[in-house]
Amino acid sequence: MQILQANQPDLILTLDTLGVVQDIAASQELSTMRTADWLGRSWADTCERASAAKTSRLIETAKEGLFSGYSQINQRFPDGSKMLFEFVAVLTNNEQQQITAIGKNLSTVVSMQNKLLQSQQDMEREFWQNRELETRYRALVNTTPEAVIIVRDPDRRIVDCNANATKMVRLNIGDELATLRLSDEDDIKVGKALDIAKSAGAAPLIIVQAANQRWMLRVSSFEGNSGKQYILQFSRYESLGASKDIEPITGISLSDIISHLPEGMVAVNTQDIITHANPAFAALVNHDNSKNMLGQPIDQWLQVPGKNASSIWGKLQREDRISNFTSRIDTPSSGYDVSISARRVASANSELMLMLIRPLAA
Repeated sequence: MQILQANQPDLILTLDTLGVVQDIAASQELSTMRTADWLGRSWADTCERASAAKTSRLIETAKEGLFSGYSQINQRFPDGSKMLFEFVAVLTNNEQQQITAIGKNLSTVVSMQNKLLQSQQDMEREFWQNRELETRYRALVNTTPEAVIIVRDPDRRIVDCNANATKMVRLNIGDELATLRLSDEDDIKVGKALDIAKSAGAAPLIIVQAANQRWMLRVSSFEGNSGKQYILQFSRYESLGASKDIEPITGISLSDIISHLPEGMVAVNTQDIITHANPAFAALVNHDNSKNMLGQPIDQWLQVPGKNASSIWGKLQREDRISNFTSRIDTPSSGYDVSISARRVASANSELMLMLIRPLAA
């Protein structure tokens, strides 16, 4: 048996007129497949049953000195494995009536086609999942009685807002936060609230004057596609009375809004067990329900050594927070790189790690 060079066919069989294998030349990739066991056997016996008739047609056509055309044949190797080849047969020695069957391995091509198809299906599924989450988020934000704007850092330009923001606070996408024309005192308060939200995730409620009204303003932050962003929620101060002791009440809480953000958010305890998860995270790992994920270990999806939950915990022991930490989500049906921002949240009785996860563009 000869070993073919890389630029030659993958398999060449020399046959007699009865289709019995006389000699074999195989590529380097097939050198461990024990093809020498085929010597002295009928070519048809080395193939899947459905391919046997094709070998006969190739041989008969070649014996007549005609071009046989290409035919796909499933070869069955001695170790039990199977590979799909595309063969053509030609008459190579009229005196000894020898026939040469030349084959190209199609298994790699088929495998690549299947992977491309799977990738396309995964991308389409991810696209529709993101569309669904975006629709739910948009419906939620537009139905809240509050004026909600999303501001990016550091230029504090509005990248998103609901209809109430335009109607009540007179802000639109593309405006700068300075469009509010706050007093110097209120501008300082908003600046401090943004700084606190940037480092702690959320700031205490403040009262500001804008658009000829007094507003209760909540500020929180999250890691968006282009970096740090802030959610500003304006509620009419007069609607709840002027007492500072009254806790503002709105139709939808901040946690409801966060739960519908397109980015996945998840919290784990020191044992890396999930204690909180939003629907976007469930969608990232192809899980049906975020509530059913509680109590599960997160490292069943973050499996890359050095980039799992334990590694992130280790970095948080040295750093206050982590941004744009690259890891990988792996599920039974797909896998893709993600960017993780994380922060440790500690209280007297417990300690959690809050993570915001988004897929990286391919």
